[in-house]
Amino acid sequence: MSGHTSRRAFAVLAALLLTVLMGATCAGPTGAAPDAGGAAAVDTGLLLAVLVPPVILVSLAWLAYVFRLLFRDPPEGPSTRKR
Repeated sequence: MSGHTSRRAFAVLAALLLTVLMGATCAGPTGAAPDAGGAAAVDTGLLLAVLVPPVILVSLAWLAYVFRLLFRDPPEGPSTRKR
């Protein structure tokens, strides 16, 4: 049970961190001129640097989970499944 709780806490912390970083990235520079426009305030490189690594990590974790389910060894002992 402790493993599930720590994974859930880590997922919540990662989501919170991602939300804070996205908010800071999309807010743009604080000293921007009011007539600069919204598009000039968003730095695309920083936005990609914040978004891409978490997406890659989540996709790799999902693939690892799927492969673990597909290729794990069958349980030892008699089967408990009814036919």
